[in-house]
Amino acid sequence: MRCSGFIIVAAAVVALSGCRCDKAREHQTETPAAPPSSQASPAPNSQDSGAATEPSMKSSAGAMPADAAPIVVVKALDFAPVKGSRFLPMKLQQDGVITRKDEPVAKIEDDKLTDDEGRSLASFVAPSQIAIEGSSVSFKFNEQDELEGPDGLRITVADSGIPTVSKANEPPEKLIGKFVDFDPKARRAAAILLAIKEIKKSAKEARPKRSKSDGEKDHKKSKKKG
Repeated sequence: MRCSGFIIVAAAVVALSGCRCDKAREHQTETPAAPPSSQASPAPNSQDSGAATEPSMKSSAGAMPADAAPIVVVKALDFAPVKGSRFLPMKLQQDGVITRKDEPVAKIEDDKLTDDEGRSLASFVAPSQIAIEGSSVSFKFNEQDELEGPDGLRITVADSGIPTVSKANEPPEKLIGKFVDFDPKARRAAAILLAIKEIKKSAKEARPKRSKSDGEKDHKKSKKKG
């Protein structure tokens, strides 16, 4: 009897131990609970993300890229007037110098137009304006690259190199000449050649006029030096 009782007690102990082991295994295999919301990873700082994108925004809103196409393309041009034309033989050299009867009268530079003495006549304002220095007067290229100016001036240069010049309330001038071996890429430059007289006139009118006393002072100074 004692042996059988001992066997029964031992069996009960073994069964209880097995039950505890099964519960321990179940506890280990359970999915760990997610950490409390207070311990979650912090959200990215909006200020930091803004700082990261700011340089790219500034670069896109900056000045025109250095490799942007110029407002006026300079190519060698040779204008030959017809007999009786009011225009004289004119040329545009590859360096931008404009000559009339082989005498320099102006120069087309990267962003401006200067006279033969290097004084600024006008600035090229993107995308198509020629702004006269110190004046509200300006010349402008329209969508067809025709040059429009004061008093209804309109200068058109066809792909053939034959120009047409007209003013408001006046019929277009008859055939005035032709650009020899014309390159349409230089259409704007060709129009400037034919308008250079009007451009220089507008720039001259915009310059401050010297008073008579200033002229007399300069004359007296020259006499003293002499």
